[in-house]
Amino acid sequence: MQRSREDVVREVAGYVLVLTALLLLLALLSYHPLDPSPFSAGSDEIRNLLAHVGAAVAGVLVTLFGLPALLLPAVLMIAGWRWLRGHTIDSPSLQAAAWSAATVGVCGLLGIAPGRTPYRGGELAWGGDVGRLTIQGLTTSMGATGAVVVCAALALAGTVLGFRGSLAQLFGGVGEWFARKRGELAAQR
Repeated sequence: MQRSREDVVREVAGYVLVLTALLLLLALLSYHPLDPSPFSAGSDEIRNLLAHVGAAVAGVLVTLFGLPALLLPAVLMIAGWRWLRGHTIDSPSLQAAAWSAATVGVCGLLGIAPGRTPYRGGELAWGGDVGRLTIQGLTTSMGATGAVVVCAALALAGTVLGFRGSLAQLFGGVGEWFARKRGELAAQR
């Protein structure tokens, strides 16, 4: 069976994405705040499983995005797996924009947490610099309530669109679930 050039390219890209996702996940899971990175001098000892490169990549991602940095390997793994299974990704730019919006929203929501959390001898900002700057900017311009609403909306809309869903379908499904539960409760009385 002859495979098309497009199938071979998609399969290779899928393998590359899955491998990249696994390496990113290893780097992030073995992140240590005292490792040297572009944002910190750190110590001479590198604790990251992927040595200098892992410490640098994890340092940048955790500094910028905090805990939501773990979304990146998950999204790359899903995209790579889909390509390996022969699926195409419709509107890759829309998907990237949707997941970027979701990440900024989640970072902003986590950026509400005051201060930093002690982590492996260093500190960790839950929402990273992106979350801190997002929540500060939105709070200054529209207050704390408006900032939370905008961040939650970004996280929700980005996630739903990232999974190629529709907000109308989501809210319709949630409404149907509540109606069904209300009917079940009424039947029990």
